[in-house]
Amino acid sequence: MKKYFCLFSLLFFSVFSAFSRQIETIEIIGLKKTDESYVQSLLKEYCGKESSSVDAADVETVLQAEGIFSEVHVSVNEEKISIEVKEKITFLPLPFASYSSDGFMGGFVLMNMNAFGRKNNIIAGGLVRRNMYTGMMMFSKPAVNISKPGFSAFCSVSYRENEVTDFYNDTVYEGDSFFVRGTLAVEEKLLPFLKLSLDAGYTLANIWDAMEDPVVNLWLFGTKISLSDVNWNGWYLITNSFNARAALGFDADGNYVQEYSAFGELQVPFVPRVRGVLRASGIMSWNKNILLLNGRTDVGSTILYSKFRSERLAASSFMLETSVFRKKVATVSVYGSYECAVARDFDESTTFAHGPGTGLRVYLQQVAFPALALGVSYNVPENLFQVAASIGVAF
Repeated sequence: MKKYFCLFSLLFFSVFSAFSRQIETIEIIGLKKTDESYVQSLLKEYCGKESSSVDAADVETVLQAEGIFSEVHVSVNEEKISIEVKEKITFLPLPFASYSSDGFMGGFVLMNMNAFGRKNNIIAGGLVRRNMYTGMMMFSKPAVNISKPGFSAFCSVSYRENEVTDFYNDTVYEGDSFFVRGTLAVEEKLLPFLKLSLDAGYTLANIWDAMEDPVVNLWLFGTKISLSDVNWNGWYLITNSFNARAALGFDADGNYVQEYSAFGELQVPFVPRVRGVLRASGIMSWNKNILLLNGRTDVGSTILYSKFRSERLAASSFMLETSVFRKKVATVSVYGSYECAVARDFDESTTFAHGPGTGLRVYLQQVAFPALALGVSYNVPENLFQVAASIGVAF
């Protein structure tokens, strides 16, 4: 009996130890432009874990979230995680064009979404529209973990013929302007799902209007907290996120400027190729120049007039998106949505709009940039249809 007991114990511990082996190495095959040490740092948390507790789908989600791989295949074998990847095209000189209810816009940008092989982003280029000329440059380095923070720098120069309207599209201000903007930000990844950032920005605006020629010098300092959870389901990167930002500053006239904003998004995959997206966002500010007030793009709205500006603005929407075509080159999806928006108008009244939208999107599988988007929205109270289409990069 003792003999059989010893054999049984030996067998039990052998089986147990086989299932409790720790991950000692992560093997990555297929990297050409991406620095392997960067990918290893993304997966650092898996080293030392028991192999039985490592889910290959979780590892794939981490890499798909980077947006620089077209294919990711993961297998977990006792003491090793084996990964095979195919990289997307991340460097392109990219012309683009877009059309909306405000007219045509075009330009050219040089984009590298994986600079130095560590997912650094570099964008430089210009945009031209009938009443606007803009040049810009941006560099960003992602935060990897608490010991490797990220940072970003952005600057732009633009000339615009400005028109600001109220909620009902009646003109309340007109004036030409020359803008110089710059922003620096530092981001810390405190936890895999939690980031904290600090930013400092400066805006110089020379404005020419019928009443006066003001010069705006605005310094703004902000902090933002971001929470996010992502999951790759084979069709979409399902993302649930929330962020809130507070900014304080001052201008050369002694005005004390405040700005507060929040954004939340919940995505639900009903089936792998169909997802629902619920979004809500809001922004409020005090003592900002009229040309620096917030518009529809700041809250992700598509139904408001593009020239409308407000100190208090909020929007929410629900979108249902389904992929109708997917090949190795691209994925095509269609969507339907319904949106609500509320704002404070220039006469201090509270205004409300709502309406449906629909459109088409093309996601390139092999290129880390948006390809084509077409959308139509309808503002029910204003009986307003708006169209937006872009090829290349959407701004």
